[in-house]
Amino acid sequence: MPGMGSGLTINNPLIVSAFRSALHAQALLVLAFLAVVAVAWSVLRSMRLRQALSGAPTSAVLAPEAPARRLLRVGFGLIWILDGILQAQISMPSA
Repeated sequence: MPGMGSGLTINNPLIVSAFRSALHAQALLVLAFLAVVAVAWSVLRSMRLRQALSGAPTSAVLAPEAPARRLLRVGFGLIWILDGILQAQISMPSA
């Protein structure tokens, strides 16, 4: 029948270029977010170091994290990162 099978393909340059430009924009956002987190972490760490050196008592003592909870947290984080890497494939926008 006419018109059948003329859909978008994986190798369509329009889709690939649109996907790459969106991927680059998102990568810049992620890098900006990581930069903000790194600066905040550095500031908080230096504040905590100054507090420790001044001899002021800390507000609370944190209990160590349970090994099973840490395993779950790290495992889900790795799965989340793997999912993001798989979504960055060229064939993802048309699949």
